[in-house]
Amino acid sequence: MGWRLIRSEPQPLAADPAPADGARAFRDGFLVTVFNPKGLLFFVAFVPQFIRPDLAYLPQAATFVALFTLLGILNGVAYALGADALRRVIADMGVLRWINRASGTAIAGAGLAALFARRPA
Repeated sequence: MGWRLIRSEPQPLAADPAPADGARAFRDGFLVTVFNPKGLLFFVAFVPQFIRPDLAYLPQAATFVALFTLLGILNGVAYALGADALRRVIADMGVLRWINRASGTAIAGAGLAALFARRPA
C-alpha cells in the first residue's frame, strides 16, 4: 500500500465547498458541545479548586463559565482559520504529491517495522 501511494498521482481537491448554512453549523456545534461530557468533567474535576469558599459562589462560577466559553470560541475560530489556510496550501498539486509520498513512506516504514519486530516468547 505504501509503495502504491508513493507512486500514485494525487487527485485535485474539489472546488471551493458550498457555503454552509450558519444556523445549522451553529446548532450542530452547540449540540456536540452540550452533549460532550469532557467539558462537564473538566468543570467538576478542575474548577472547584479555584472557587473561594469565603466569596459568593455564583459570580465566581459565572466568571469561570464565561471565560471557558470565550476560550472555546477563540479556539474554534483559530481552528477554522487554520483549516481554511491549510486548505489553500493543500490544494497545490505539488503539496498533494509530497503528502502522498510522505504518507506512503510512513505506511511502508510501519509495515517494515512490523515485519522485523520481535515478539517476546
